[in-house]
Amino acid sequence: MVQTDPERRVDRSRSIQGDPSSGARIKYLPLFDLANMVDVRNAKDHDLGSIITSIERFGFVQPLILNEATGKLVAGHGRVEALVAMRANGSDRPARIRELKNDWTVPVVVGVSFETEE
Repeated sequence: MVQTDPERRVDRSRSIQGDPSSGARIKYLPLFDLANMVDVRNAKDHDLGSIITSIERFGFVQPLILNEATGKLVAGHGRVEALVAMRANGSDRPARIRELKNDWTVPVVVGVSFETEE
């Protein structure tokens, strides 16, 4: 059983997106821009059909991760490909994807940098 301290207060004033000065945070970026950040050297063969089915069923639940040092995605290439295909095919905007200026915007973890992406 987890012991809790009844005197401890939770600071609910902090944003769910995090404190920008602390580094990592969630930011919504345009899908068009993200498609241009995909590293073509990504060797994975994504099962786009399965990814699309999952996004249609559950919505978009896992943010992408952007390496600020390189401007490239380090996680989420297949999900970007799936969203681009869905958008091109006229699919409805998935849950947790926003629309801005006639483009979908996607949640991305920003504010992190990696020395290597290997």
